[in-house]
Amino acid sequence: MTVTHKPKGGALLTGTEYEAADSHVVAIAHVDTTGITATDHHAAPAAGPDANVVVDGAGASGTASTFARSGHGHQVVTDNGVASTQAFGDAATAGTSGTIQRGSHKHAMPADPVTAHVAAADPHTGYLLESLYDAKGDLITASADNTPSKLTVGADDTILMADAAAGGGLKWVASATPSTQAMGDAAAVGTADTFTRGDHKHAMPALGFGLITNATPAVSLTSASAFATATTSISAATYADVTGVTVTLASGTWLVVAQCTGSSVNAQAIMHVAITDAANTVLSEGSQGIGASGTASVAQLGTVSVHAIVVATGAAIKMRAARGLTTITGTWVAMDGAGTNTLNNLTDNSDKGSGIFAIRIA
Repeated sequence: MTVTHKPKGGALLTGTEYEAADSHVVAIAHVDTTGITATDHHAAPAAGPDANVVVDGAGASGTASTFARSGHGHQVVTDNGVASTQAFGDAATAGTSGTIQRGSHKHAMPADPVTAHVAAADPHTGYLLESLYDAKGDLITASADNTPSKLTVGADDTILMADAAAGGGLKWVASATPSTQAMGDAAAVGTADTFTRGDHKHAMPALGFGLITNATPAVSLTSASAFATATTSISAATYADVTGVTVTLASGTWLVVAQCTGSSVNAQAIMHVAITDAANTVLSEGSQGIGASGTASVAQLGTVSVHAIVVATGAAIKMRAARGLTTITGTWVAMDGAGTNTLNNLTDNSDKGSGIFAIRIA
């Protein structure tokens, strides 16, 4: 920097340091900024960390030997990287970074959890699933034009349901055949991740034997019977078949009742009656004594009833009879009728006097 000095009128400046008699130039040095040119002195602030504004930085008077122009500005430090991606459930935080973001920045957001489950193979293409429920608890979706509609089960038999294993997300699940219920089953919420249609039916246990129709159960038991078709003289102390009193029972459990009407003419007798299987194994038996009538032409009557629970296998069940072995060894007759309106209680051959009756109970 130079200064031109002119003397007052009439003054004379002499000397070699003066350029002319009427003026001289004086050079002024920047003593406190030695080594810094005027250009450097008035330059804009340098770029870089020393000239940057630091977020939350402390103020300082500075120690530099340079000066900044009056119109200078400081560089704002920004993060030139992409803003962080946020996740569902993130808590709010003030942050600790020493950088700042531009006012128009955006954070990346997590993918839409609903549309992520709707793949290209989704049978419900065209629906924007919103996972909304109506007042009745039915799942509602919004179509592309935002018109609510009930979720329709797809052609591949799937429907959108919550996926507990995936933290409550949604997934497509298939329908399944409902379980078969049993008598005495307790109510249960269930744990399956499949669904059943609104018009589904549970298989019900089969009705027990003898019951028919689920709507109005009714008893319909199977029965069988056979009667004596002729009188049978019982003259031995070992069992013999009573003529005609044999039934063949289908496999199952049966209640069997045998009734034998016997007569003895003017002689004591003992009636032994048994229910046996086809191999003559005694299943049940009973006995009764008959007194002498006192008249050779008059019959004294007796009746023996025998009962048994029989597990049948499709073979014959029979009535067999015998007389006494010692002392009372009289012969007696297994009758095929009760002797109603017959002379002296003799059989009336009605074929209803002795018989075997069976009812299946299981």
